[in-house]
Amino acid sequence: MAQFRAFVKGFIMGDRGNVFIRGSEFDPIKRQEFTAKRGIWIYGHWSGYDFPVHVRNALRKTGNYGVSVTGLLAEEGEPRYWEVSLGMQDNEYPIVFVDNHNQRVGFSPEPDAYYEMPPEPAIWYSFAEYAAMDDDTVRRLRDEVKRGRRYPFPGV
Repeated sequence: MAQFRAFVKGFIMGDRGNVFIRGSEFDPIKRQEFTAKRGIWIYGHWSGYDFPVHVRNALRKTGNYGVSVTGLLAEEGEPRYWEVSLGMQDNEYPIVFVDNHNQRVGFSPEPDAYYEMPPEPAIWYSFAEYAAMDDDTVRRLRDEVKRGRRYPFPGV
């Protein structure tokens, strides 16, 4: 696949993927923050393969304060052709699940319906752990979820 990617300047037709970003909500009656039960989806028509790397790069830029929609969209390079959505769009990879409230990242399978939250990942990585990983590692972790294998890998 890497040879094909180089041939088309990094874009693969049909390389669709999604990132789910969950944040915090504030309960004004209890006056406390809690983990949100919903979030924002980012869909990439030609970006599925590289979404784990884009999320990692956004974390590196924010100093592990979280991933925002603008942080992902502001990444330098080729046009991304991404869209923001309230539900999952067409998809070919496990979901990159970003939990800003608890400062962690994981990979999860697709939800049963496009408007639902994805299932909680089996393994979470702190923002600091995820930001320290190289490109191959974050892609490998994602690919292992796609094949249904459970991690962790030795040395990760």
